[in-house]
This record gives sequence, structure tokens and C-alpha cells, in this order.
Amino acid sequence: MTVNKINTLLSFRTFLNNVVKGIFVLFCASQICGCTYYNETVEDSVGDNYFPDFHTSKIVAQVQDAINVVYGRLTISNGGVITFDTSTATKTLTINYGSEYLEKYDGVKRKGRITVTWDSTVFLSGSTVKASIEEDCGFNQYACKGSIEINYWGLNRWDQPEYEIRSDIELIEDNARKDIFDWTNEYVRTLIVGGNTITSMDDVWAVMGTSYARNRKGRYYDAVIKDSIYFFNNCAWGIVNGRVDIKPVDASQRMFVDYGTSGVCNQYYTFRRGERFVTITKNP
Repeated sequence: MTVNKINTLLSFRTFLNNVVKGIFVLFCASQICGCTYYNETVEDSVGDNYFPDFHTSKIVAQVQDAINVVYGRLTISNGGVITFDTSTATKTLTINYGSEYLEKYDGVKRKGRITVTWDSTVFLSGSTVKASIEEDCGFNQYACKGSIEINYWGLNRWDQPEYEIRSDIELIEDNARKDIFDWTNEYVRTLIVGGNTITSMDDVWAVMGTSYARNRKGRYYDAVIKDSIYFFNNCAWGIVNGRVDIKPVDASQRMFVDYGTSGVCNQYYTFRRGERFVTITKNP
């Protein structure tokens, strides 16, 4: 076979590969399938940012439920073992999920301990609750450590409870004990549904704020919630509404992440980068 014929065949093979790849991208981007097709460091931030957003809201709900348990206002079945120390002015509560991943009452598989501290004014405006995520903690097969500070601002003008949430989360690959990414945030959470019941299971939160993180491939980015994200605690995938803009610190182009506008609990969301739309499956 001549050199010209070989080059022609190689060029044709490259052409076919590009065509197939292009069809796959268009197929996913059209939302016909719930697939994930993104492999660039910039775009990894989209999926990584969802994980701590989801689990921060879940941990806040766990802490609030546990506090209500120790004050005798709520009973939880299939939850972590709660211990309560009242010997000092600063109260200490421990939620222990055990050493193995087990699914708890809200559908999340957990292990390890969360230590919660607060002063005697926990239900009053101006109170602060701190949750320490211990190094043996894990959520859905990811080890995690860090802290969450919950500051209660009181009721807004619509009589809805508002909280300031400051988080510092480190995600770890559980088997290799290798650091995956770091995430910090400053959010304002408003309880818009569920305030008339003690349990968090029917709660719906409107969340605004910013986060700063390093994704699992080492790239730093900022994430700004442009349209309030709505967190439904009884939804397996948590966030069902809103828009987040993500921008790597070393690039000018940003990505627009759309969680939807219908309030329907589903496992898909999309992001846009330039002219490209991609559908992603949520993986909490």
C-alpha cells in the first residue's frame, strides 16, 4: 500500500472518530440521555461543587434534628446515636453513625461522628451552633472532614427563619486517604417551607451566597449563586431549583449551572459553557 493511501485512510479514520464524538456530545447536550460528558479540569468544578452544596444542607438538617431530639421535641428512628453533655455552659452533642457506611433516615449513607457545640441560647436570635465533621466521617462513600458554623439571624420580614452558614469542607478519597478537594462557603439560608413542624424532613430552603474551592484536579474556582438555589430535604438529590455561576480563578470564561425552575425532584441538571450545553447526573 502506498504512503498516500495510508495517509488517506488515517485521515478518514480521524474524521469518523470526530463525527462519532460530535454525535455523542450533541446527543447528551440535547438532554435525550442523562449522561455525563465532560473531562476538562474547568468543567470538573461543576460536579464537585454540587457535592458539598448537597451535604452541607444535609448536615445542617441533621444538626437541627439532633438538637431537637435532646430537648425532647423530636424522635428519630434509624439515625445516628446521639449523646449530650450538659455539664458546662457550652453544650456538646455528638452524633455517631458507626464505623461502617449505613443508610440513615434521610437516605444518605453515613459513618463516623459529628460533634456539635452551642451555648444556652440555641433557639434565640443571635445564637451560634458549630458542627465539627470528624476525620472518620463519610457520606455516600466519600470521607470528609471540616466544620460548619450556623448563625441564627432570627425571622425576616416574612416571618421566615434565616441563618448564616459558613463552611470549610475537605473531601477525601476514602480508600487511598488522598485529599480530593477543599470547599469553603458563606451562605444565607432562608426556611421557606416547613417552619411549622419540628422535623427537617419537610423543609425547603432558599440559599444564596458564594463559595471558593479547589476541585479534584487541583483547579481553583469561585461559585456564585445568581438565582436562589432551593434545597428540598425530602428529595434524594437535594437541590432542585436555581442557578450557580462558576468561574476558575485562572480563566475568564465562566460556566452557568442550571438546577431547573420547576421544583421537581430529579437527578439531572445542566451547565452551559460558551455555546455548549451538557446534562449531568447528580451524584451525591
